[in-house]
Amino acid sequence: MMTSVTTESRAGLRVFGPPGEAPDFREIPGQLAAWDAFMQAVMSRQTQLVQEELGGPGRPNAFSARPLAGAATVMIPWNGFPKRIADAFGGEERYQEAERIEEASGRRWREQDEYLEWHTTRDPEGVVHAVDFTCEGPEYWEALAEGYPYRIREAGLDLPPARGSHDVLLRLYRRYVSPEVQLDDLLVDGVYDPSNEWNVSGGAMHLTHPANTLGAEVNLAARASILRQRNGNLLTDSVDLINCAGYGDPGRSSDPNIGATVNAAVREGNAVTLRAPVGLYIDSVNLDGWTTPDGQALDPAWWRIERGTPEMILRARFAPPAGSRWTVSDVEIAGVPIEYAGQIAEHITMKLYASAVPGFRPAPPIGCRGFASFAAPSGADRIPSWPGIPTRA
Repeated sequence: MMTSVTTESRAGLRVFGPPGEAPDFREIPGQLAAWDAFMQAVMSRQTQLVQEELGGPGRPNAFSARPLAGAATVMIPWNGFPKRIADAFGGEERYQEAERIEEASGRRWREQDEYLEWHTTRDPEGVVHAVDFTCEGPEYWEALAEGYPYRIREAGLDLPPARGSHDVLLRLYRRYVSPEVQLDDLLVDGVYDPSNEWNVSGGAMHLTHPANTLGAEVNLAARASILRQRNGNLLTDSVDLINCAGYGDPGRSSDPNIGATVNAAVREGNAVTLRAPVGLYIDSVNLDGWTTPDGQALDPAWWRIERGTPEMILRARFAPPAGSRWTVSDVEIAGVPIEYAGQIAEHITMKLYASAVPGFRPAPPIGCRGFASFAAPSGADRIPSWPGIPTRA
């Protein structure tokens, strides 16, 4: 059993620790309490919205804003490579498309929307030497830098004071991205910029895609806890559910799978929530069939966890272990040399943890949200709101 920095206990004690039990907040006065307050506010708001959609107070709400005592853990997995790209492009083109950088209104992000993003280190000849993978939500890094995620600062809530630390921010960027990072590279008008160059083109410190946020994870799980029906028929199919309820994107691997798993747990008579510490995690990489040029099976030491715990991986690097004479480009997957990080991502399993307690009678199913299907927003409509960060010209 792993020890957690979160504490589920009496009122007033911390309930939500940082994702993956990341230790960085311990260096910053008040930051652990601030993160707990932020997460409690997010979880409470989502349960309130669910209650409203069900018809108001008093309706049985399957989604809990706080950890559930005696709950069983439900691990929800999905593949890390963008499904909508794999569905639209074939062969090498899909890997190239996954590397594309989008830009609109001064924001930049990677087109990697399965809560897994990566950065590839190549030499001038194009040889791949390392790939860094991250699944850390931007909210954590906004809080680390400025005290609270930007959206929560607009809400006017009575929250514990927190200032964050630019010193800790810079130290972590230099450790995981590049020793060349300067603080001014990370800021706009003195405030942390999540789409800074070292987090987009020059590296991958945390998630950048507008859909890849902790808030999206909580919203999706909460809304998926509502039973749905169409023409008197209870919906159980993952795509039917997501189209009916309007949560997430049916073109992804993650959203329909998360929603369907949560909804199934509720249909089976469970109260549900996201397990603390709430986060998005890398589960594993499948190295079966991976070989070096001498025909040897790949040493698992090529895969190194850099942040998080073995159960809750936040960051990992794929690179030659000490003493290896091979590069990443020398490695073959089922006989095909690695040219793109997407080839690795196809073999990575992502996950999140939900909690479920049996013996719950959910509210009766309700209808759809007034539309037959969901259209994933694109372009400027997907740009995240970052108060305090001016838009570049």
